[in-house]
Parts: sequence; C-alpha cells; structure tokens
Amino acid sequence: MFPHYKFLINFSNTKKNPIFSDFLAHAESLGVTAVNDLHGLKTIESLDVFKEFEDNGELTARIHLWPALNGNLEHVKQLRDTYQSDKLRVSGLKQFIDGVITARTAYLLEPYADQPNTRGETSFPAETIKKWVVDADKEGFSIRFHAIGDGAVRLALDAYGEAQKTNGKRDSRHSVEHIEVIHPDDVHCFIELGVTASMQPDHFAMSERGVYTERIGTEREKHVFSINTLQEAGAKLAFGTDFPIDILNPLQQIYRAVTRIDSSGKTVWHPYECITLAEAL
Repeated sequence: MFPHYKFLINFSNTKKNPIFSDFLAHAESLGVTAVNDLHGLKTIESLDVFKEFEDNGELTARIHLWPALNGNLEHVKQLRDTYQSDKLRVSGLKQFIDGVITARTAYLLEPYADQPNTRGETSFPAETIKKWVVDADKEGFSIRFHAIGDGAVRLALDAYGEAQKTNGKRDSRHSVEHIEVIHPDDVHCFIELGVTASMQPDHFAMSERGVYTERIGTEREKHVFSINTLQEAGAKLAFGTDFPIDILNPLQQIYRAVTRIDSSGKTVWHPYECITLAEAL
C-alpha cells in the first residue's frame, strides 16, 4: 500500500558489503556527501554494515539514520545513544501518514474527484500519531512524516502543533516529506511551527498529470507541488531525491524545480510555482 525502502534487505553481509560499497561510489560520483536512511516501515537491518565501514575508515558519506516512529521510544533512544558519531548517527524518527494520489491511498480533506466514496486513509489513527509525536518530541527527537495528500499534511502539522503546545517550543526541526497536495490555509502553519517543507520536485514528472488531475479535480490541482508558494510565504524548504524511488542525482530535482516541465517533456506544470536556479541550489 505504501512505498517501501528496500536497501540492503535480506542479504548476508558477504553480499551487503559490496552492494553498499557500490552505493558509496555512486554517491561520491554525484557529489553526494550525506544521505538520510529513512525507515518508516521496516527495522534497520544494515547498521552492522554501516558500522563496519565506519570502523574501517571506508564510510565516505555521512549516514543519518531515521528509525521508525512507532511508540517504542526505549528502542530508538538506545539506538540514538549507540550511533552518535560524526559519520553515523540517529538524527530522528520517520513514519508514513498516507500513501500516494494515483492509487487513491493519499489522505485527502475531501473525497477523490473520480471516486467520491473515499478520501484515502491514514496509516495509523490520528490520535495515535499525535501521541507518538508528543512523546517523541518530549525526548528531543526530530520527526519526519511522509504526507502526500492535503489531509495527511494537515494531520502532520496538527501533530507538530500539539507537541509544541504540550512540550514547549524548541529547535525541533520537524519536517513534512513530499507535500504533493496542500490546502492553502495550511501554508502559514509551516512558518508558525517552524516545520521544514521537504519536497522532491521530480515527483511531479514521475506522475501522469492527466491521471493526477482526474484523481483530485481541477480545483485542488492548483495546489500541487506548491514550492514557490511555500517559499514566498517564508517556509523553510529542503529538497531531496527520494532514492531509490527516484534517482540519486540531485541535479534532476533542481531541473524540475526550476523548469516545472512535466512527464510529457513539454508542458510546464504551474509556471507560477517555478523557482530560480539560485533558490533551488
């Protein structure tokens, strides 16, 4: 139902080590010096490989680990205490709130235009998500949520707001990943809460625009991948590649952010959301 990150799963270390070595060489060839290993749906099976490379002086990229946000704080606190070096560290927690628009699993505020009996669903009950966030925030964790639909984005922001209200304001560096559809009323929340809008511009070229518009309708389609809107409002923006869902090359993301050319290779998808090359960099 939801995307999986399947890096180095179900292999022996004999096979994992050369795979990871090849990945590091590929990252280096693209100028990538740090990566986030995000684990919203699985346990972390490759820490021993990462640690072995670090101990041998072969870890050529910084690895930021993001174990799952699932209520098991004792486990992730132990991981944070164990992995806290300059090259290999637990940087926060990650979880999925919803799925994707094309499969109608993204969580929307209003029903899908082409299937009015559903507006998608959340991966966990809203109150559970909020409790997990409040508890993890209290322990000083940064949190990243996969949230694609406008309903999921609002739930993520509500959870961060609840944590700030309960635990007080701090340099939490919480973020929302993807933000493919956003309700315009929620843009200001990113600024008020200090939440980072983490986006992957190439994702709109990975989606068929016609299918996308059929799913959400023309009115919501105006607020798809609202990069410039968020930037002009004063939100903190961050770009990523979402590898291995997309390619690791950051230049592809920069190209999409600047041109907004869709999957047809010809049409600019909402030119008012284009940003400059300097801004994208």
